Amino acid sequence: MFNMKKFLIIILLSFSVLFPITVAAGPTDPPVTTVTLINPLGGTAEKPQGLTDIRVLIGNIIAGAMGVVGSLVLMAFVYGGFLWLTSAGNTEKVKKGLDTMMWAAIGLFLIFGAYAILNLVLEAIGATGGPSPVAPIMSEVPEKEKEYQCLCEENNQSSVKAAIDQQDCEQNNQSGGANCKWEEKLNGS
Repeated sequence: MFNMKKFLIIILLSFSVLFPITVAAGPTDPPVTTVTLINPLGGTAEKPQGLTDIRVLIGNIIAGAMGVVGSLVLMAFVYGGFLWLTSAGNTEKVKKGLDTMMWAAIGLFLIFGAYAILNLVLEAIGATGGPSPVAPIMSEVPEKEKEYQCLCEENNQSSVKAAIDQQDCEQNNQSGGANCKWEEKLNGS
């Protein structure tokens, strides 16, 4: 018979070898690092959040599905043409090939019609699907459309001075003793 005490001691020793107890070390702990996950739906290293709008996601999925269905129609055309060309005068194979191509053409028109209607609906709700995985979002005004001004402060009074570019504005600092900055114009100013 086996001894229960010996069995428990063996179990405890094996667990102590396999799972050693660690003591908190304190100041020698490694630094904490943060992990940023990149969204697989269009995320990049610069913009890890990627695609977050469900409407655009659905639009992209439907547009991709339409591309797959269009490829299947092309394969049906090729198959129908193959049947027709290899019929060797057999009227049954010729009819089968022509029927396959006719139904593929009808399917193609239905797909184009469905895609046109779907595209109108998606544009109406603001979900434009397309070949790009991320819908472009314009959050900033392009640099060429921004307007700048030379804002100067002299004797605790602010004024706008005439300047062509940033270098011309900064020359006002040296010549007039004013503190001038090249800043973007706010709307309405």
